Amino acid sequence: MKNTVSFLIALALAATGAHAAPKPSNAPAIVASLDRTISGGRDVRVSLPQSEIRVGVDIGRVAASMGGDSLMGALIIGELDRDRREVMEKEQDRAATAKAEPLRTVLKGVDVEALAMATTKSALSRVDWFQAQNVTLTKSEAPQMRADFINASTTPQVAVVDYSYEMSPDFSHLRVNTWISMARKGARRNAANQPIYTQNMSSVVQLKTRSYEHSENIKSWSADDGKLLKSALVAAFGQFERMIPYALGLSAEDAKALTAKDREKAYAAGLYGPLVERGNGQADDVLIWSRGFINVQTAR
Repeated sequence: MKNTVSFLIALALAATGAHAAPKPSNAPAIVASLDRTISGGRDVRVSLPQSEIRVGVDIGRVAASMGGDSLMGALIIGELDRDRREVMEKEQDRAATAKAEPLRTVLKGVDVEALAMATTKSALSRVDWFQAQNVTLTKSEAPQMRADFINASTTPQVAVVDYSYEMSPDFSHLRVNTWISMARKGARRNAANQPIYTQNMSSVVQLKTRSYEHSENIKSWSADDGKLLKSALVAAFGQFERMIPYALGLSAEDAKALTAKDREKAYAAGLYGPLVERGNGQADDVLIWSRGFINVQTAR
């Protein structure tokens, strides 16, 4: 069982998507029984640092430069390759940002922060032992802000729920990511760096008809004042109302079953992993495990 849990932890700590998750230090992906039954509940901080939708960047593998037989030559070329990758990523990000302008335009006025807050409160209310107390929102992702929140809280434990949302590099998918971490209150001021639990999840909504042409996908999302994109954003956040309770309720036995070799697998939105469940009676609405819990559904 210990090996199963360790395996689950290792996978949970691997970030998915173009924007890396917070990096807690070796925290388990299962809430221990003694940490569920506490008196006083938990203050919760919701973080959504972005003000507009992002676009993922995926340049694939960058071929290494040739030449440089000496150690010094290899080191120089290695550094040049890293610089080249960074330049390529920045260029792709710049191009994607320009392409995404129609999506940003139609999302103006959509209160994504309120959506994140409502989702978090609803999800945590479904976990009978969680006892969420003060739920607050921040736009900052600075580590010091996290430490200050933990130190200022008066509850015996605290929880941090970080969100981000983005389009896939080809604009065929909308992806909302969340990372949950919990920490105990303690005398040490570095308590923010000592979480007792962490888990990452993603909710993906894909176009029913996807094109290789990015512009066609952008048109589909932004048509009719972004009706499809707006409903997809609500649907993506909505999945966390069942995913968060599922993740918080995960047991060591669940982890063992989830990582069993004979478990049914599923392929969705370019990802492949153990099938956790199917939802809404739709064949293309699935929850899988792929470096974290990932729900995939089709925009309707």
